[in-house]
Formats: sequence, C-alpha cells, structure tokens
Amino acid sequence: MRALPAAEFRPVIAPVAIIAIAALALWFGPALPASLAGLKEFGAYFVLLAGAGVSLWFNRGRAFVAAGSLLLAYAGYDYALGLGADSFAARAVYAAAAVLVPLNVLVALLLPERGVSYHGDHRWLFIVAGEILLGPSTPFSAGNYAIGVPAALPTNQAARAASGITVLSFLKASSVAMLDEQGLAKVRPVVEQLGTYEGFPAHVLAVTGR
Repeated sequence: MRALPAAEFRPVIAPVAIIAIAALALWFGPALPASLAGLKEFGAYFVLLAGAGVSLWFNRGRAFVAAGSLLLAYAGYDYALGLGADSFAARAVYAAAAVLVPLNVLVALLLPERGVSYHGDHRWLFIVAGEILLGPSTPFSAGNYAIGVPAALPTNQAARAASGITVLSFLKASSVAMLDEQGLAKVRPVVEQLGTYEGFPAHVLAVTGR
C-alpha cells in the first residue's frame, strides 16, 4: 500500500487546526462575561454569514451550500426554540435539520465544483413539493383532509412541470376571449410579425383583413 503524499492533506490542515483551537478555547478558556453573553447566539450567525459571504466572493459552490444550509438550519431552530424547547415545532425543525443539512452537503459534494454563479448546479435545490405547510399549527393531516392542500404529485416525472393533483386537475377548461377594434389594433403588429416569421400567412390575413 503506497503512502499518501503530504500534499493531499494540505486542504484539511487549516480547517482541522481552527476547529481544534476553537474546541480547546471553549473547553479550557474562561467563561464569557455577562455583557458578551449574546455571542453564544449571534456569534454563530456571524460565522455562518461570513462563511457564506466568503464562499460567494470566491465563487465556491460547495462551501456556499454548506454554509447556507447550516445558516438556515440554525436560524430555523433558533426561531423554533422561542416557541418552547419541548414544543413540536422545535423537535420537527431539529429532525428536519438533522436530515436535510447533511443531505444538502452530500449532494453538493457529489456534484462537480463549478462555482456559485453556475445555475445548473442549483437545480437540485428546487425540490418538487406537493404541499408547503407553514407554522406549527398547520399539521399535514389538516392539509390532506380539511384545508384543500394537494399532497399528491403527478407521476412519470411530470411533477417537474405540473402542480399537485387536486379536483381542478380533472376539470376541463375552455378559454374565452374578446377584442374590440382598439384592442385588435394594439395586437395587430405582434400577430403580423409572429405570423410572418412562422410562415403562417392565414394568421396574418386574419388580422389585416379586418
């Protein structure tokens, strides 16, 4: 088995050193004075915002996803704690963060690093959602049974372009439109230009003949 060269460990030296120093300072360092007690809460916001800002500045997509995921998870859990540490909201946010944050980072690491500005790498962020329930007083069962929020999605990858299935999905709709002379005059140049470009002379004659 060949020995790994030292150069392969260089990218992790600085992060490991920073984490080790921070852990030693937290373990052996003095307690914060009362005037700086807020650093325990707002210090995390500062560090995560700084990490997201640095990754955005240097166009590092993976680091930006990791910092952004941690920031959103921390902010959501901090808000949920305000509703009570033993509340359903706090437990639900904690469970969601414990699953989604590692998942976001894992997917980001599986994708090639092309930078934050490459929009193609962000398509996986737009998870198709059948329902979005806001607030601790909106359980999924109320959405499914009482308030009409659709949870079922169309199959065969049609959910990428179609909404959740409701009663409206099985109703047929007809379009009804009417133009007066002034309205037709306003749209006539558009119809003429598009009809000429697409090679449909009958479409053009339908407006020019009136």
